[in-house]
Amino acid sequence: MTPIDLPRKPLARAVRKAIAPVMVSLPLAMVPLAAKATINPLGNEFFVNSTVTNDQDTGPTGQNVVIAPDGDFIVVWTDDSGLDGYGEGVFVRIFNADGTPQTGEIQVNTTTANNQEDPAVAVDGDGDFVVAWESDEAVGYYEDIFARTFNAAGTPTSGEIPVNTTTANDQNDPSVAMDTDGDFVVAWESYNQDGYYYDSVFARTFSAAGAPTSGEIAVNSTAADDQSDPSAAMDDDGDFAISWESNHLSGYYSDDVFVRTFSAAGAPTSGEIQVNTSTDGTQDNPSIAMDADGDFVVAWEDEYGYDGDYSGVFYRTFSAAGAPTSGELQANQTTTSYQSRPSVSMQSDGDFVIAWNSYLQDGDDYGIWARDFNADGSAAGPEVKISQQNNGDQEDASVAVSDDGDVVVVFRSGDDTYYDVGPPRAGGDQNDVIARRFTLNPVASAVPVDNPVALAGLASGLGLLGAAALRRRRRDKR
Repeated sequence: MTPIDLPRKPLARAVRKAIAPVMVSLPLAMVPLAAKATINPLGNEFFVNSTVTNDQDTGPTGQNVVIAPDGDFIVVWTDDSGLDGYGEGVFVRIFNADGTPQTGEIQVNTTTANNQEDPAVAVDGDGDFVVAWESDEAVGYYEDIFARTFNAAGTPTSGEIPVNTTTANDQNDPSVAMDTDGDFVVAWESYNQDGYYYDSVFARTFSAAGAPTSGEIAVNSTAADDQSDPSAAMDDDGDFAISWESNHLSGYYSDDVFVRTFSAAGAPTSGEIQVNTSTDGTQDNPSIAMDADGDFVVAWEDEYGYDGDYSGVFYRTFSAAGAPTSGELQANQTTTSYQSRPSVSMQSDGDFVIAWNSYLQDGDDYGIWARDFNADGSAAGPEVKISQQNNGDQEDASVAVSDDGDVVVVFRSGDDTYYDVGPPRAGGDQNDVIARRFTLNPVASAVPVDNPVALAGLASGLGLLGAAALRRRRRDKR
Protein backbone atom coordinates (compact mmCIF):
# COMPACT_ATOMS: atom_id res chain seq x y z
CA MET A 1 0.00 0.00 0.00
CA THR A 2 1.06 3.54 -0.71
CA PRO A 3 0.13 6.20 1.86
CA ILE A 4 -1.49 9.41 0.69
CA ASP A 5 0.01 12.41 2.47
CA LEU A 6 -2.47 15.29 2.62
CA PRO A 7 -0.64 18.60 3.19
CA ARG A 8 -1.85 21.06 5.81
CA LYS A 9 -3.49 23.54 3.40
CA PRO A 10 -7.05 24.91 3.19
CA LEU A 11 -7.95 22.45 0.40
CA ALA A 12 -6.46 19.54 2.28
CA ARG A 13 -8.27 20.60 5.44
CA ALA A 14 -11.59 20.40 3.60
CA VAL A 15 -10.58 17.02 2.18
CA ARG A 16 -9.74 15.69 5.65
CA LYS A 17 -13.16 16.74 6.90
CA ALA A 18 -14.83 15.11 3.89
CA ILE A 19 -12.81 11.92 4.20
CA ALA A 20 -13.76 11.09 7.79
CA PRO A 21 -17.18 9.47 7.15
CA VAL A 22 -15.85 7.61 4.12
CA MET A 23 -12.89 6.24 6.07
CA VAL A 24 -15.19 5.09 8.85
CA SER A 25 -17.46 3.27 6.39
CA LEU A 26 -14.57 1.27 4.88
CA PRO A 27 -13.33 -1.92 6.56
CA LEU A 28 -10.89 -1.01 9.32
CA ALA A 29 -8.56 -3.85 8.36
CA MET A 30 -8.22 -2.35 4.90
CA VAL A 31 -8.03 1.40 5.66
CA PRO A 32 -6.66 2.51 9.07
CA LEU A 33 -8.37 5.65 10.37
CA ALA A 34 -6.41 8.85 9.93
CA ALA A 35 -4.75 10.16 13.07
CA LYS A 36 -5.61 13.64 14.28
CA ALA A 37 -3.32 16.58 13.72
CA THR A 38 -0.85 17.44 16.43
CA ILE A 39 1.81 20.06 17.08
CA ASN A 40 5.08 18.98 15.49
CA PRO A 41 8.30 21.02 15.97
CA LEU A 42 10.14 22.62 13.06
CA GLY A 43 13.57 22.92 14.62
CA ASN A 44 14.81 24.31 17.90
CA GLU A 45 13.79 27.42 19.80
CA PHE A 46 15.70 30.60 18.96
CA PHE A 47 16.24 34.11 20.27
CA VAL A 48 13.97 36.89 19.04
CA ASN A 49 15.87 39.83 20.50
CA SER A 50 19.43 40.60 19.48
CA THR A 51 19.96 43.12 22.30
CA VAL A 52 20.90 41.13 25.39
CA THR A 53 21.49 43.85 27.99
CA ASN A 54 18.98 43.70 30.84
CA ASP A 55 15.54 42.15 30.38
CA GLN A 56 13.50 41.55 27.24
CA ASP A 57 9.96 40.49 28.18
CA THR A 58 6.83 39.28 26.46
CA GLY A 59 4.61 40.58 29.25
CA PRO A 60 1.05 39.72 30.22
CA THR A 61 -0.94 40.41 27.03
CA GLY A 62 -0.61 36.97 25.39
CA GLN A 63 -0.56 38.81 22.05
CA ASN A 64 3.13 39.07 21.28
CA VAL A 65 3.17 37.16 17.97
CA VAL A 66 1.06 37.04 14.81
CA ILE A 67 1.51 35.18 11.52
CA ALA A 68 0.93 37.03 8.24
CA PRO A 69 -0.90 35.27 5.39
CA ASP A 70 2.40 34.57 3.59
CA GLY A 71 3.80 32.78 6.67
CA ASP A 72 6.08 35.56 7.88
CA PHE A 73 5.61 36.28 11.57
CA ILE A 74 5.87 39.37 13.72
CA VAL A 75 6.98 39.48 17.37
CA VAL A 76 6.70 42.40 19.81
CA TRP A 77 8.22 42.75 23.26
CA THR A 78 9.34 45.16 25.98
CA ASP A 79 13.03 46.05 26.14
CA ASP A 80 14.47 47.12 29.50
CA SER A 81 18.00 47.92 28.33
CA GLY A 82 17.37 51.59 27.59
CA LEU A 83 17.65 50.86 23.87
CA ASP A 84 15.07 53.57 23.12
CA GLY A 85 17.15 56.03 25.11
CA TYR A 86 15.25 55.94 28.38
CA GLY A 87 13.85 53.11 30.48
CA GLU A 88 11.62 50.51 28.86
CA GLY A 89 10.73 50.62 25.18
CA VAL A 90 8.61 48.60 22.76
CA PHE A 91 10.27 46.75 19.90
CA VAL A 92 9.14 44.59 17.00
CA ARG A 93 10.93 42.20 14.66
CA ILE A 94 9.73 40.42 11.53
CA PHE A 95 10.82 36.88 10.68
CA ASN A 96 10.52 34.90 7.48
CA ALA A 97 8.30 31.84 7.52
CA ASP A 98 11.38 29.64 8.01
CA GLY A 99 12.36 31.52 11.19
CA THR A 100 15.21 33.58 9.74
CA PRO A 101 15.14 37.28 10.70
CA GLN A 102 13.76 39.55 8.01
CA THR A 103 14.48 42.75 9.94
CA GLY A 104 16.49 43.91 12.88
CA GLU A 105 14.91 45.21 16.06
CA ILE A 106 12.49 48.02 15.15
CA GLN A 107 11.62 50.60 17.78
CA VAL A 108 7.86 51.09 17.93
CA ASN A 109 7.54 54.05 20.31
CA THR A 110 8.80 57.51 19.44
CA THR A 111 8.07 58.87 22.93
CA THR A 112 11.01 57.72 25.03
CA ALA A 113 10.51 59.48 28.36
CA ASN A 114 9.62 57.02 31.11
CA ASN A 115 8.45 53.50 30.28
CA GLN A 116 6.71 52.10 27.20
CA GLU A 117 5.63 48.52 27.87
CA ASP A 118 3.20 45.60 27.55
CA PRO A 119 2.74 45.57 23.76
CA ALA A 120 0.15 43.63 21.77
CA VAL A 121 0.18 43.06 17.99
CA ALA A 122 -2.38 42.23 15.29
CA VAL A 123 -2.02 41.68 11.51
CA ASP A 124 -4.29 42.12 8.47
CA GLY A 125 -4.73 40.18 5.24
CA ASP A 126 -1.78 41.91 3.55
CA GLY A 127 0.71 41.45 6.37
CA ASP A 128 0.39 45.06 7.56
CA PHE A 129 0.18 45.24 11.34
CA VAL A 130 -0.54 47.38 14.36
CA VAL A 131 1.11 47.48 17.77
CA ALA A 132 -0.62 48.81 20.88
CA TRP A 133 1.15 49.47 24.17
CA GLU A 134 1.03 51.23 27.52
CA SER A 135 2.93 54.49 27.97
CA ASP A 136 3.90 55.88 31.37
CA GLU A 137 3.27 59.60 31.86
CA ALA A 138 3.26 60.43 28.16
CA VAL A 139 0.15 62.53 28.84
CA GLY A 140 0.15 64.05 32.32
CA TYR A 141 0.97 61.93 35.33
CA TYR A 142 -0.77 58.70 34.39
CA GLU A 143 -0.43 55.77 32.05
CA ASP A 144 -2.10 55.85 28.64
CA ILE A 145 -2.58 53.58 25.64
CA PHE A 146 -0.99 54.23 22.25
CA ALA A 147 -0.91 52.41 18.92
CA ARG A 148 1.14 52.59 15.75
CA THR A 149 0.63 51.03 12.31
CA PHE A 150 3.28 49.42 10.09
CA ASN A 151 3.39 47.95 6.61
CA ALA A 152 4.41 44.35 6.00
CA ALA A 153 8.07 45.34 5.66
CA GLY A 154 8.09 46.92 9.13
CA THR A 155 8.03 50.54 7.98
CA PRO A 156 5.84 52.79 10.16
CA THR A 157 2.74 54.08 8.37
CA SER A 158 1.62 56.31 11.22
CA GLY A 159 2.99 58.14 14.18
CA GLU A 160 2.00 57.28 17.72
CA ILE A 161 -1.80 57.19 17.88
CA PRO A 162 -3.42 58.14 21.21
CA VAL A 163 -6.05 55.49 21.88
CA ASN A 164 -7.81 56.64 25.05
CA THR A 165 -9.37 60.08 25.26
CA THR A 166 -9.97 59.91 29.02
CA THR A 167 -6.62 60.76 30.57
CA ALA A 168 -7.50 61.01 34.26
CA ASN A 169 -6.01 58.07 36.15
CA ASP A 170 -4.33 55.05 34.59
CA GLN A 171 -5.19 53.24 31.36
CA ASN A 172 -3.51 49.81 31.28
CA ASP A 173 -3.25 46.37 29.69
CA PRO A 174 -4.02 46.96 26.01
CA SER A 175 -5.28 44.26 23.67
CA VAL A 176 -5.61 44.73 19.90
CA ALA A 177 -7.38 42.90 17.08
CA MET A 178 -7.47 43.59 13.32
CA ASP A 179 -9.65 42.51 10.39
CA THR A 180 -8.45 41.51 6.92
CA ASP A 181 -8.74 45.09 5.62
CA GLY A 182 -6.61 46.53 8.41
CA ASP A 183 -9.33 48.14 10.52
CA PHE A 184 -8.66 47.45 14.19
CA VAL A 185 -9.94 47.71 17.73
CA VAL A 186 -7.99 48.35 20.92
CA ALA A 187 -9.33 47.36 24.34
CA TRP A 188 -7.88 48.36 27.71
CA GLU A 189 -8.73 48.76 31.38
CA SER A 190 -9.31 52.20 32.86
CA TYR A 191 -9.19 53.10 36.53
CA ASN A 192 -12.13 55.01 38.07
CA GLN A 193 -13.58 56.06 34.71
CA ASP A 194 -16.98 54.74 35.80
CA GLY A 195 -16.78 56.80 39.00
CA TYR A 196 -16.69 53.85 41.41
CA TYR A 197 -12.91 53.72 42.00
CA TYR A 198 -12.66 50.41 40.17
CA ASP A 199 -11.16 49.28 36.89
CA SER A 200 -13.47 49.13 33.87
CA VAL A 201 -12.92 47.89 30.32
CA PHE A 202 -13.12 50.24 27.35
CA ALA A 203 -12.48 49.89 23.62
CA ARG A 204 -12.10 52.08 20.55
CA THR A 205 -12.16 51.29 16.83
CA PHE A 206 -9.81 52.64 14.16
CA SER A 207 -9.47 52.59 10.39
CA ALA A 208 -6.53 50.92 8.67
CA ALA A 209 -4.93 54.36 8.43
CA GLY A 210 -5.11 54.71 12.21
CA ALA A 211 -7.95 57.23 12.29
CA PRO A 212 -10.49 56.77 15.11
CA THR A 213 -13.86 55.49 13.89
CA SER A 214 -15.53 55.57 17.30
CA GLY A 215 -15.25 57.19 20.65
CA GLU A 216 -14.44 55.23 23.78
CA ILE A 217 -16.80 52.26 24.05
CA ALA A 218 -17.80 50.99 27.49
CA VAL A 219 -17.41 47.22 27.27
CA ASN A 220 -18.70 46.07 30.66
CA SER A 221 -22.14 47.10 31.87
CA THR A 222 -21.50 45.84 35.42
CA ALA A 223 -19.83 48.62 37.38
CA ALA A 224 -19.44 46.95 40.78
CA ASP A 225 -15.85 45.98 41.59
CA ASP A 226 -13.03 45.58 39.08
CA GLN A 227 -13.48 44.65 35.42
CA SER A 228 -9.98 44.08 34.05
CA ASP A 229 -7.53 42.17 31.82
CA PRO A 230 -9.32 42.57 28.48
CA SER A 231 -8.61 40.40 25.45
CA ALA A 232 -9.95 41.34 21.99
CA ALA A 233 -10.60 39.33 18.81
CA MET A 234 -12.03 40.40 15.43
CA ASP A 235 -13.49 38.55 12.43
CA ASP A 236 -12.94 39.22 8.72
CA ASP A 237 -15.80 41.74 8.60
CA GLY A 238 -14.61 43.78 11.56
CA ASP A 239 -17.13 42.49 14.10
CA PHE A 240 -15.36 41.83 17.39
CA ALA A 241 -15.63 40.36 20.86
CA ILE A 242 -13.87 41.30 24.08
CA SER A 243 -13.39 39.06 27.09
CA TRP A 244 -12.34 40.19 30.54
CA GLU A 245 -12.09 39.26 34.21
CA SER A 246 -14.88 40.39 36.54
CA ASN A 247 -14.31 40.65 40.26
CA HIS A 248 -16.71 39.25 42.89
CA LEU A 249 -19.82 38.77 40.71
CA SER A 250 -20.34 35.13 41.76
CA GLY A 251 -19.35 35.79 45.34
CA TYR A 252 -16.96 37.77 47.47
CA TYR A 253 -14.08 35.34 46.94
CA SER A 254 -14.80 34.70 43.26
CA ASP A 255 -13.62 36.18 39.98
CA ASP A 256 -15.29 35.24 36.70
CA VAL A 257 -14.63 35.58 32.98
CA PHE A 258 -17.10 37.45 30.77
CA VAL A 259 -17.32 38.25 27.06
CA ARG A 260 -19.36 40.67 24.97
CA THR A 261 -19.80 40.93 21.20
CA PHE A 262 -19.85 44.09 19.09
CA SER A 263 -20.52 45.12 15.50
CA ALA A 264 -17.77 46.60 13.36
CA ALA A 265 -19.21 50.02 14.20
CA GLY A 266 -18.65 49.36 17.90
CA ALA A 267 -22.30 48.80 18.84
CA PRO A 268 -22.93 46.00 21.36
CA THR A 269 -24.61 42.95 19.81
CA SER A 270 -24.94 41.07 23.09
CA GLY A 271 -25.04 41.69 26.79
CA GLU A 272 -22.37 40.47 29.18
CA ILE A 273 -21.98 36.71 28.71
CA GLN A 274 -20.46 34.68 31.53
CA VAL A 275 -17.90 32.28 30.08
CA ASN A 276 -17.12 30.01 33.04
CA THR A 277 -19.82 27.83 34.57
CA SER A 278 -17.71 26.74 37.56
CA THR A 279 -17.80 29.74 39.86
CA ASP A 280 -15.83 28.77 42.95
CA GLY A 281 -12.62 30.68 43.46
CA THR A 282 -10.83 32.73 40.84
CA GLN A 283 -11.26 32.39 37.07
CA ASP A 284 -8.96 34.89 35.40
CA ASN A 285 -6.37 35.71 32.72
CA PRO A 286 -8.73 35.31 29.74
CA SER A 287 -7.55 35.04 26.15
CA ILE A 288 -9.91 35.14 23.15
CA ALA A 289 -9.56 34.19 19.48
CA MET A 290 -12.05 34.38 16.60
CA ASP A 291 -12.47 32.70 13.21
CA ALA A 292 -13.33 34.34 9.89
CA ASP A 293 -17.10 34.13 10.52
CA GLY A 294 -17.05 35.44 14.08
CA ASP A 295 -17.24 32.18 16.03
CA PHE A 296 -14.81 32.37 18.93
CA VAL A 297 -13.14 30.60 21.82
CA VAL A 298 -12.20 31.96 25.23
CA ALA A 299 -9.46 30.33 27.32
CA TRP A 300 -8.78 31.20 30.93
CA GLU A 301 -6.99 30.13 34.10
CA ASP A 302 -8.91 28.44 36.90
CA GLU A 303 -7.20 29.01 40.24
CA TYR A 304 -9.64 26.97 42.30
CA GLY A 305 -8.28 23.59 41.25
CA TYR A 306 -11.06 22.21 39.06
CA ASP A 307 -8.43 20.18 37.21
CA GLY A 308 -7.62 18.39 40.46
CA ASP A 309 -4.58 20.29 41.71
CA TYR A 310 -4.06 24.03 42.08
CA SER A 311 -4.67 25.93 38.82
CA GLY A 312 -5.59 24.67 35.35
CA VAL A 313 -6.39 26.01 31.88
CA PHE A 314 -9.97 25.84 30.62
CA TYR A 315 -11.75 27.00 27.48
CA ARG A 316 -15.22 27.32 25.95
CA THR A 317 -16.42 27.83 22.37
CA PHE A 318 -19.14 30.23 21.20
CA SER A 319 -21.05 31.11 18.05
CA ALA A 320 -20.74 34.54 16.46
CA ALA A 321 -23.94 35.51 18.27
CA GLY A 322 -22.32 34.71 21.62
CA ALA A 323 -24.21 31.46 22.23
CA PRO A 324 -22.10 28.74 23.90
CA THR A 325 -21.35 25.82 21.58
CA SER A 326 -19.56 23.78 24.24
CA GLY A 327 -19.34 23.48 27.98
CA GLU A 328 -16.22 24.58 29.81
CA LEU A 329 -13.45 22.17 28.84
CA GLN A 330 -10.02 21.45 30.30
CA ALA A 331 -7.04 22.13 28.03
CA ASN A 332 -4.16 20.70 30.08
CA GLN A 333 -3.73 16.96 30.48
CA THR A 334 -1.05 17.23 33.16
CA THR A 335 -2.78 18.48 36.29
CA THR A 336 0.03 18.44 38.86
CA SER A 337 0.80 21.88 40.25
CA TYR A 338 0.02 25.06 38.27
CA GLN A 339 -1.05 25.45 34.63
CA SER A 340 -1.63 29.13 34.00
CA ARG A 341 -1.82 32.19 31.74
CA PRO A 342 -3.23 30.73 28.51
CA SER A 343 -2.88 32.29 25.07
CA VAL A 344 -5.16 31.14 22.24
CA SER A 345 -5.07 31.57 18.46
CA MET A 346 -7.67 30.39 15.93
CA GLN A 347 -7.62 29.49 12.24
CA SER A 348 -10.23 30.93 9.88
CA ASP A 349 -12.17 27.63 9.93
CA GLY A 350 -12.35 27.58 13.75
CA ASP A 351 -9.61 25.11 14.70
CA PHE A 352 -7.42 26.57 17.43
CA VAL A 353 -4.28 26.20 19.57
CA ILE A 354 -3.85 27.06 23.25
CA ALA A 355 -0.44 27.60 24.90
CA TRP A 356 0.16 28.00 28.63
CA ASN A 357 2.69 27.99 31.49
CA SER A 358 3.16 24.80 33.49
CA TYR A 359 5.00 24.71 36.80
CA LEU A 360 7.57 21.95 37.48
CA GLN A 361 6.35 19.83 34.55
CA ASP A 362 9.82 20.13 32.99
CA GLY A 363 11.49 19.52 36.36
CA ASP A 364 12.53 23.10 37.15
CA ASP A 365 10.21 26.09 37.53
CA TYR A 366 7.91 27.05 34.65
CA GLY A 367 7.88 25.67 31.11
CA ILE A 368 5.60 26.17 28.11
CA TRP A 369 3.09 23.62 26.78
CA ALA A 370 0.44 23.77 24.05
CA ARG A 371 -2.38 21.71 22.57
CA ASP A 372 -4.43 21.91 19.36
CA PHE A 373 -8.20 21.61 19.14
CA ASN A 374 -10.93 21.20 16.55
CA ALA A 375 -13.55 23.87 15.91
CA ASP A 376 -16.12 21.94 17.95
CA GLY A 377 -13.84 22.15 21.00
CA SER A 378 -12.63 18.55 20.90
CA ALA A 379 -8.91 17.94 21.32
CA ALA A 380 -7.05 17.23 18.07
CA GLY A 381 -3.95 15.93 19.82
CA PRO A 382 -2.15 15.66 23.16
CA GLU A 383 -0.44 18.48 25.02
CA VAL A 384 3.04 19.14 23.63
CA LYS A 385 6.12 20.60 25.32
CA ILE A 386 7.05 23.82 23.56
CA SER A 387 10.07 25.14 25.50
CA GLN A 388 13.29 23.13 25.29
CA GLN A 389 15.16 24.97 28.02
CA ASN A 390 14.52 23.41 31.43
CA ASN A 391 16.64 25.65 33.67
CA GLY A 392 14.83 28.58 35.20
CA ASP A 393 11.50 30.04 34.14
CA GLN A 394 9.97 29.95 30.67
CA GLU A 395 6.77 31.98 31.01
CA ASP A 396 4.18 34.32 29.47
CA ALA A 397 3.61 32.47 26.21
CA SER A 398 1.89 33.87 23.13
CA VAL A 399 0.75 31.59 20.31
CA ALA A 400 -0.18 32.22 16.68
CA VAL A 401 -1.53 29.70 14.16
CA SER A 402 -2.02 30.25 10.42
CA ASP A 403 -4.54 28.70 8.05
CA ASP A 404 -1.71 26.65 6.55
CA GLY A 405 -1.06 25.06 9.93
CA ASP A 406 2.05 27.04 10.83
CA VAL A 407 2.37 27.63 14.57
CA VAL A 408 4.72 30.04 16.34
CA VAL A 409 5.00 30.26 20.12
CA VAL A 410 7.01 33.01 21.81
CA PHE A 411 7.75 33.34 25.51
CA ARG A 412 10.06 34.88 28.07
CA SER A 413 13.06 32.83 29.18
CA GLY A 414 15.34 33.56 32.13
CA ASP A 415 18.71 32.14 33.19
CA ASP A 416 20.11 32.25 29.67
CA THR A 417 23.68 31.92 30.97
CA TYR A 418 22.80 28.26 31.45
CA TYR A 419 21.00 27.93 28.16
CA ASP A 420 21.09 24.25 27.25
CA VAL A 421 19.71 24.42 23.71
CA GLY A 422 21.95 27.02 22.11
CA PRO A 423 25.11 28.90 23.07
CA PRO A 424 25.08 31.07 26.21
CA ARG A 425 24.21 34.71 25.69
CA ALA A 426 26.50 37.54 26.70
CA GLY A 427 23.70 39.20 28.64
CA GLY A 428 24.09 37.01 31.70
CA ASP A 429 21.06 35.69 33.52
CA GLN A 430 18.62 38.29 32.21
CA ASN A 431 15.35 37.55 30.43
CA ASP A 432 15.15 37.01 26.68
CA VAL A 433 12.30 36.53 24.24
CA ILE A 434 12.35 33.06 22.69
CA ALA A 435 10.42 31.70 19.70
CA ARG A 436 9.85 28.22 18.32
CA ARG A 437 8.12 27.11 15.13
CA PHE A 438 5.75 24.16 14.71
CA THR A 439 3.38 22.69 12.16
CA LEU A 440 0.01 21.00 12.47
CA ASN A 441 0.81 18.04 10.23
CA PRO A 442 -1.60 15.12 10.25
CA VAL A 443 -0.16 11.62 10.20
CA ALA A 444 -0.41 10.16 6.69
CA SER A 445 -3.30 7.77 6.15
CA ALA A 446 -2.59 4.33 4.74
CA VAL A 447 -4.96 4.05 1.75
CA PRO A 448 -4.59 1.01 -0.57
CA VAL A 449 -4.15 2.88 -3.85
CA ASP A 450 -3.16 -0.39 -5.55
CA ASN A 451 -6.71 -1.66 -4.97
CA PRO A 452 -8.90 -0.15 -7.74
CA VAL A 453 -12.16 -1.00 -5.97
CA ALA A 454 -11.17 0.65 -2.71
CA LEU A 455 -9.70 3.64 -4.54
CA ALA A 456 -12.87 4.10 -6.61
CA GLY A 457 -15.02 4.03 -3.50
CA LEU A 458 -12.74 6.49 -1.72
CA ALA A 459 -12.73 8.91 -4.66
CA SER A 460 -16.53 8.72 -4.83
CA GLY A 461 -16.79 9.58 -1.16
CA LEU A 462 -14.37 12.46 -1.45
CA GLY A 463 -15.99 13.93 -4.55
CA LEU A 464 -14.31 16.78 -6.35
CA LEU A 465 -12.19 17.83 -3.37
CA GLY A 466 -10.70 14.40 -3.00
CA ALA A 467 -10.02 14.04 -6.69
CA ALA A 468 -8.26 17.39 -6.77
CA ALA A 469 -6.07 16.45 -3.81
CA LEU A 470 -5.16 13.10 -5.35
CA ARG A 471 -4.26 14.71 -8.68
CA ARG A 472 -2.06 17.26 -6.94
CA ARG A 473 -0.32 14.54 -4.94
CA ARG A 474 0.42 12.57 -8.09
CA ARG A 475 1.81 15.65 -9.82
CA ASP A 476 4.09 16.27 -6.85
CA LYS A 477 5.51 12.75 -7.14
CA ARG A 478 6.55 13.14 -10.81
